[in-house]
Amino acid sequence: MKEVVLVLLGIFIGRQLMAQTFSEWFRQNHTQLKYLGAQITALREYDGVLRAGYAVARDGLGSVLDIGEDDLDLHSRHFAALEMASPAVSEDAVVGAIRQYFVLLPVVAEEIAAALPEMGPSIARGLRETAVKGEQWLENLLTAGRLSMDDAGRLSELNGMYRQLRVLFGDAVLLLSQLEYSSVNPLL
Repeated sequence: MKEVVLVLLGIFIGRQLMAQTFSEWFRQNHTQLKYLGAQITALREYDGVLRAGYAVARDGLGSVLDIGEDDLDLHSRHFAALEMASPAVSEDAVVGAIRQYFVLLPVVAEEIAAALPEMGPSIARGLRETAVKGEQWLENLLTAGRLSMDDAGRLSELNGMYRQLRVLFGDAVLLLSQLEYSSVNPLL
């Protein structure tokens, strides 16, 4: 009984397995030649596709290069324009106002330092450092080759810098006027 079950189990399992068949088992040389023939056929097909791909790349590359040169020139001009600030940006009124703030901030900083002996020097140092860093940023915005921005981006940066400097200068002047007022009216 056990032998019958084992034979039936072997038959059912044998049909489900993807192993060599009976003829492949006993005719190994023939089986190897059959599989090698299939591999050689697949390699020849791949070789044909590969040669066709190389031919397209070699022969078709000429027209792609011709188109590419024109496209490259167009892109090069565009990116070169992004690296330079146009005269409209450099001569904008905001640039002049920003430069005036850079001149006035150190003056106000020295007056604050003189009016407040304890905290004044650190406030003045912060105002001077802000003016120096702002001048460097302004020069980077306006000098060709330092930043890649279009004119709208440069003007937006300049307007943001102007607003920040206006607020900073206004706060410094307000502090200075309060210090002067408190020195005139010591009761307040």
